[in-house]
Amino acid sequence: MRYLSWAERVSAATHVAYILQPVVVTGPGVYETRGGELARVERINERGLFRCRGTYACGIAESWPVSGRIFPYTQSCNDLVRKVASALVPRDLLARTSLTSSARLRG
Repeated sequence: MRYLSWAERVSAATHVAYILQPVVVTGPGVYETRGGELARVERINERGLFRCRGTYACGIAESWPVSGRIFPYTQSCNDLVRKVASALVPRDLLARTSLTSSARLRG
C-alpha cells in the first residue's frame, strides 16, 4: 500500500473542500461578488478545479471554481455569491469582451 505524501494529502483535502461547497456558477453570465462588485463569467471549462473564466467589471481577468469561492476555507470579497438578472446589468458590462483582450496583452 502506497501512502500519500504531505503535499498530496493537502492537495486532496483542498480539492475536497472546493467540491463540498454549493454550486453558485451555473453558466456564463454576470454574477455579484461578496464585496458588491459585478463579475462576468464568460466560459466554463469541462475539466479542472478553477473552471469558470471571466473578468471583474474593472476588466481584471479571474478564474473561479463552480462554487464561486476563491479560497477553500475562508470567504473573500472576490467570491461570486449570486447570478444577477440581465435586466439589472449595465449594457457596457454585457458587451465587454475584456477576457479576450487581456489574454492578447499577455501574449
